[in-house]
Amino acid sequence: MKKNLNFLKLSISISLLVAVSASSLKAYSNPIKSSAIQDSLSSSLFLQQATILTNEALLTSKIVAEKANNSQLKSLGQQMVDKNIQVMDELRKLGKAKNVNAVNTSPQSGLRPDGRIDSAPINLQDTSRLNNATGEAVGSAKTANSTTTSDVDVAKEVVMLKDLNGSAFDKAYQTIAVNNQTKLIAVLQKGTMSADSEIKKFAKKALTLTKSNLKKLEKMSL
Repeated sequence: MKKNLNFLKLSISISLLVAVSASSLKAYSNPIKSSAIQDSLSSSLFLQQATILTNEALLTSKIVAEKANNSQLKSLGQQMVDKNIQVMDELRKLGKAKNVNAVNTSPQSGLRPDGRIDSAPINLQDTSRLNNATGEAVGSAKTANSTTTSDVDVAKEVVMLKDLNGSAFDKAYQTIAVNNQTKLIAVLQKGTMSADSEIKKFAKKALTLTKSNLKKLEKMSL
């Protein structure tokens, strides 16, 4: 009888231990799952942000390829134009395949769907704060700190650059481009964690190019 009682106690202890272990494992795994969700983006948000930021890089690079004062910067600008045209084409194909309208362009934003720039909208025409000797007041703090970028933000950057010349223009572009590529890298890194294999593949490929662009931009002494 005593042996049976001891056996029953042992069985109950083992059952409790298994239950506690299972509960602990579940509690441990939940934060990991939650973190993974926080570190990823939905396919639509990824495509939207990647397209807007790539479009910004393309439009601003077109300007610097035409009017940069520094010859190396002008050359880098043209390289970025060529590469970003290819990236934009891939993004458009991805967006079409996923049925995502990645960029909500409108006449009010100053950007056309084909990438051309409208005349500056009324709320974008005041660029007097940009015209200083160093070209540092280019709205970069806002761009760097905001969590998302809109086509309106892109239009503002384009208008800002069009109003600058010489070394002030070069420095302003460098600031804008570094911020842009930094934000794009953050978006692409999240894309590499996507459950969508096509988006993950694109993000990994674009991430290598973007990191290379950022490194070149940061090395520029202007």
